[in-house]
Parts: sequence; C-alpha cells; structure tokens
Amino acid sequence: MFFVFTSTCKVLCFASYVAANFLPLSAAAAAPDSSAEDDFQKLQRNESSSLHERARKVLELTWRTTTTRPGWRREKRSDDGDVIDSRRGPSRKIFRLTGRVELSPRRLLEELFHKIEQVPAWNPTVAKSQVLQKIDENTDITYQVTAKIAAGIISSRDFVVLRQWAEKEGHFIAAARSTSNNFKPEQDGIIRAHSGPGCWLISPIEHEPDACKVQWLMDTDLKGWLPRVAVDRAIPRAMEDFMRHLRSHVRTLRGR
Repeated sequence: MFFVFTSTCKVLCFASYVAANFLPLSAAAAAPDSSAEDDFQKLQRNESSSLHERARKVLELTWRTTTTRPGWRREKRSDDGDVIDSRRGPSRKIFRLTGRVELSPRRLLEELFHKIEQVPAWNPTVAKSQVLQKIDENTDITYQVTAKIAAGIISSRDFVVLRQWAEKEGHFIAAARSTSNNFKPEQDGIIRAHSGPGCWLISPIEHEPDACKVQWLMDTDLKGWLPRVAVDRAIPRAMEDFMRHLRSHVRTLRGR
C-alpha cells in the first residue's frame, strides 16, 4: 500500500540526511547528529497536525450543514420510518437521513466509528473496511469498498476517507471526507469514488438512555458513466439498506 511506501521513502530520506551530516569516519565521530532525528519526528508530527486540522474543518462544516442550514426538501419516508431529505449542492444532490436507533448514543458511535473494520460482518452492502492510518484518538484514514447496488447497475466503488469524531453540545458527530489516493492506490476493477463532506450526527433522546436520534449526511460522487437521475434514485435506497442492516445488528447487540 502506498502509505507504507511513502513511510519507507521518508526513512530513506532521513537516512540520507543523517549520512550527509556524519563527521569524518573515526571512533570519535561515529554517531549521527541527533538533531536529524528530531527534525524527522517534527515532520511526522506536522503532517499529522495538518490531517487533524483538515478533518476538524470537515467536522465543523457538516455540523453546520446538518443542524442549521436551510433548504432541505423531502425525498421520501422509508418503511422503517426514516425520513430522507435532499438539497442541491454545487454539483450534485446532498442527502440527509433522519431516524431512530435503539442503542445509546455512545454505543452507536462505537459501532459506526471505532469498530469500522467490523462493519462488513453485519452489513453486506460493505465488502471491505479497514483503517489505513490512525492520526490520533479522534482522527483516522480508512478504506471502504462497497458491494454492487441497484441490482448490479452500479458496480463496486471504493473510498479513501479522512474521518474525525467529536462531542458537541451533548451530541456525537463523526465526520468524513475523501482524502488523497496516496494512502491507497486505485484497484483494478473497482472505481475510485469521492465522498464530499458527510457525517453521522448522533443525538440523545430525553428519558430514553438506550435509544438515539441519528442524522446521516451523505455527499457522494460515484464517478463512472452513470446518469445523474439513476444515482439520485440509488443513493436513498442504499441509505435505507444500510439502516436496515444496522438495526438488525443493533438487535443482535441488545440480545447479548
């Protein structure tokens, strides 16, 4: 994977830096300049800080979009009672699903964020999910592959995503947006899609500690040669499917 290759390149560059700063070879001058290692560690910290800051901006943007931004239009109500709204973004529709899940807010955050690699075990719409790089306790970079949707009309897509979660005003929010392909090269036979700013906003329900309200913001460009009308119909169905599998998983968790 490219992120491993990138790290290897950094190590080689660091080694060259140290070699260039050796004193003439002698018993008294065999040790490299320790400041080189300090510089390398600073570089790594700066890169992590940059990713953290980008993720924080996505989180703030999706918080505003989900909680305060007007202009949402009703698309449908699912058989499970989820309401799906949409609004026009710069180049495509942005969707928001609002529903209820019978799990505490913190436990749902655990399932959707911290246990992201376990999602394919309970959700057949996700073929693969892995954490590529952990930035800090709240921020990481993940890789997901979706299964075919819309009866196979839309083939598998994959995403490289920068994510961050936070607790804001009594709510949990887990935000995400596509990031550089350098962390995972494109795979043969899978179209690399793009995720715009999206999030899960998980809110408590008064007097119901074992339930929560969820809002799921999705801004996705599936790429490939797909009619926009087909995509706009397929995405709400995919959101409904995900919620159906999530609720089935939650019933299993509550039965343990």
